Amino acid sequence: ALTAQAGAIRTALTAPCTAAPALAPTLAAKADGAVADGLGAALPKPSSGRVTLPFGLAEAAHVRLAHNDALGREVAVLVDAVVEAGAHEAALASSSLPAGVYLVRMTTDGGLAQTQRLTLLR
Repeated sequence: ALTAQAGAIRTALTAPCTAAPALAPTLAAKADGAVADGLGAALPKPSSGRVTLPFGLAEAAHVRLAHNDALGREVAVLVDAVVEAGAHEAALASSSLPAGVYLVRMTTDGGLAQTQRLTLLR
């Protein structure tokens, strides 16, 4: 059972990072229209299939977006690259993961660190 679960976790990753066509509604924008640094709310919430994780950067930075289980063990790395400024999205195919509570952690080389809870249903 653990081997099957490990295989499911390895395949849970989809396109690591794509530019969002416009500022995602879950990301805050500064008064001048620039995108604020940070992780937006995962959509849909709660999730049972494909999960979209919006994030924004005010300036280009190395971003690491990791998906962890409730015990803090890393399940997948969604983004681990230098990302241009602006609004972006990372996608997670969660249909092969067991139901439960997960954590999504975003860190940048500029010192930003944010963690968000993600609930998966079946």
